[in-house]
Amino acid sequence: MSRNYCTQCGSHTTKPLTFITHSASQTQLKYIFQYALPNLQGRTVLDVGSRLGAVLYGAYFYSASPRIIGVEINESFCQLQQHVIEKYELGHRLQVICTDICAQGEFLQAEFGSISARQLGSKVQF
Repeated sequence: MSRNYCTQCGSHTTKPLTFITHSASQTQLKYIFQYALPNLQGRTVLDVGSRLGAVLYGAYFYSASPRIIGVEINESFCQLQQHVIEKYELGHRLQVICTDICAQGEFLQAEFGSISARQLGSKVQF
């Protein structure tokens, strides 16, 4: 008998739900940027939906990428990231853009060539 039940209908026919979070631990970020991804020297890292900036900071400390860009739609998260960037003087490689990525077609075209926000999801590699 299941110890879980649906609070909407009372059903006991439930199963665990796996959540995938955008954030990663320091150890996970180190592994991603030092082993899972190719050498990022001379390449730009783009983190769409950068939230608190964990992936940006991981890219800064664990990769050779000369340019790391976070795009975040939430103004509060943008302010928090900008504060960290300024406080720890990370601005020479790190940049946060507070906008909806779907409105950044020209930026994407200029930075990455013929990629659109719609195609962006299919271009992400691990």
